[in-house]
Amino acid sequence: MAPAAPSKPLTGCELAAAVMVGMLTLLGLSAFALAPRAGEPVAVFAPFMSADRVAGIVAAAGGALLAVGGRSDVVIATAPDAGFSARLYAAGALLVLDARAAPWCRQPVTQRGKGLS
Repeated sequence: MAPAAPSKPLTGCELAAAVMVGMLTLLGLSAFALAPRAGEPVAVFAPFMSADRVAGIVAAAGGALLAVGGRSDVVIATAPDAGFSARLYAAGALLVLDARAAPWCRQPVTQRGKGLS
């Protein structure tokens, strides 16, 4: 049996392609893991909006506000049906994730004192 030929080092383009494939794979797996589930709480991100405006987005989508995050433009909300995430996007949310992805957003609304209920 002949000895294996020595492998040549990766070129810059090959290395960049390998890194991109790895990043896209991680992004795809993350998106799958963080996707909202019907009937489960979701984290709603609406950058640069007041807590009242984000609460309005949740209300317009037919959901209930559960908590306000450390920032006023991040809330935890819920609704029992599968179309809630799509309605949140349509109402102005920039990003909607499974609430388990945002454990720092768990302060109940009643403790915030922002006029939300």
